[in-house]
Amino acid sequence: MHAFSRAKYHVKENLQRNLSKKTIERIKTLLAYLKLFIDIPLLTAKVYFTNPRGTVLLCYDSPASVGGTELQIILIAEQLKKMGLRPLVVTMGKLRAQRTSEFFLRLKQMGGIGHLHLGNVGLIKHTLCEKYRTVLLKRLQASICHCFNPLSTRLASSAKKAGLKIIYSETGLPCKNFWWEPLFPHVNEIDTVLAISTASLSELRGELGYRGPATVIYSLIDPPPVHIRARSPIPGELKIVYFGHMHVHKGVHILFRAFQKLLSIYPNAYLTFIGEGASRQDLERQVIHTTMEKHVFFSNFKKNDAIYTHISHFDLMCLPSFSEGMPCSILEAMSIGLAVLSTKVGGIPELIEDEVSGILVPPHNETALAQALARFALDPSFRSHTAENGFRRFNNLFAPHRIIAQLLPLYTQTMT
Repeated sequence: MHAFSRAKYHVKENLQRNLSKKTIERIKTLLAYLKLFIDIPLLTAKVYFTNPRGTVLLCYDSPASVGGTELQIILIAEQLKKMGLRPLVVTMGKLRAQRTSEFFLRLKQMGGIGHLHLGNVGLIKHTLCEKYRTVLLKRLQASICHCFNPLSTRLASSAKKAGLKIIYSETGLPCKNFWWEPLFPHVNEIDTVLAISTASLSELRGELGYRGPATVIYSLIDPPPVHIRARSPIPGELKIVYFGHMHVHKGVHILFRAFQKLLSIYPNAYLTFIGEGASRQDLERQVIHTTMEKHVFFSNFKKNDAIYTHISHFDLMCLPSFSEGMPCSILEAMSIGLAVLSTKVGGIPELIEDEVSGILVPPHNETALAQALARFALDPSFRSHTAENGFRRFNNLFAPHRIIAQLLPLYTQTMT
């Protein structure tokens, strides 16, 4: 080994032995901030800031897969670019894991959208680093800092000192006290709240005491290809689909047990789970244990337009969540005329009119879910009627062009 390499190796070993992991992380982040000061001119040139005051920071903590919130960032960035504004995605957390994530691969494909990584902001609370962040944001000459989750509001203090307006998106996710904890110190720094449902806005006002300006704007989704519509009902058959992250709070185990009850009265039913998550392996084991391989299937996420093609081959979309904000999966199902069965939680009742554009059941209620599944199975005309109502409701209220028309003025108003 070369003498310099040996010396470098011994220094690194001594540092790791004598310093705590947190201290090492702080040193690394401080060095990263120093490097950013050198890189800022390159960064500004890279994202073509011809109109610096039109720069909008879209802040999120460690995005990986493309779920509901990540999809909002991607679609909003695309629309801001079309408006002539400059979207700059600001991330925190571990950069190495993010570079190869689905989220950043999709941003790269879009082109013309900058990315600024600020490391683990939560670990660095020193005044020096706070000043670095403030000066950094001033040099970017941005107008708005849009925070898409509570962890990203840790940047709010620096952004406020740099003269930026703060928008916070409230999604109404589960475990609210834990989820909102990073937001508590920054509530008074928020200029306006963007809530994806009246339910999530009510919770924010009630739990955090936020009394500032707020707007309810429903979730954006990728518009489906115009030629794709859900299949027409086939008498004597029911194909059910669940698509999304497979976690306990999504109610996937209750759906599986309710489906077992349905099979006892309607044997020509089939259930497909599309997605990944902590509950998938457990469900796969249960399917083998109960010998239901001919009725229950598993598939991976489909990208972009492929998800619409895939779900169009089903008769019913089921989302039995215990807690939700404004699920994009329901909007995607409605957009192609697929019947919907879900639960009365969060913003879902604002999407689905019970017994009109779908059926809503209480959460955690396996029996009610099984009865609703049986109703869809035994009454194809009711299934078609609710699916058609849902399709019309989507186009009248939730179509992407309608949401964009409400969303984009919010940025121009906040800038002024």
